[in-house]
Amino acid sequence: LGSLNIIEKYEARLVDYERVIQVNKDKDNNIALNMSFRAYEKYKSSYLFYSYSLYALRDKKYADLQILVNDIDASDSSIKKDADYWVIKSTLYTHSGDIKGAKKALQKALKLKPDSLQTQLTAITLYMDNNMNDELRVLLQKLEENPKVTGSLYYVLASSYLYISDINKASFY
Repeated sequence: LGSLNIIEKYEARLVDYERVIQVNKDKDNNIALNMSFRAYEKYKSSYLFYSYSLYALRDKKYADLQILVNDIDASDSSIKKDADYWVIKSTLYTHSGDIKGAKKALQKALKLKPDSLQTQLTAITLYMDNNMNDELRVLLQKLEENPKVTGSLYYVLASSYLYISDINKASFY
């Protein structure tokens, strides 16, 4: 409550915003959402953008998040060089029904961070949800070539290959 009062009445420091976000993250999502937005606007730190994105997506405030993403796109922000930013954009595009935009955003994310398993799994989900079997097949082949693929991903690979009716590959995993 003290940090919230400081933010409302005085010139707040980054730590004040962080404290309010941390205290309210599970208690009052609206306060955490508002404070992470205000902190990002003031300090332009990527982790504050991701905090805001998390709360906005959790509360289905897609339009509000889209406004911020549009502002970032129009700026010279370095966050646009981060693969996770493009995953967030892909999520927004998916929720608005722009599957081509979602696909392009994920492709950008994969270019920026080609070995990101989380991004690859997000792409697999998008491709499966939208019957993009050719894109799914290409991505699965890239995943198979990745030395970081461990047994923990075999179920995903098997399920994905089964989805595109490649029984031989599915049974391999």
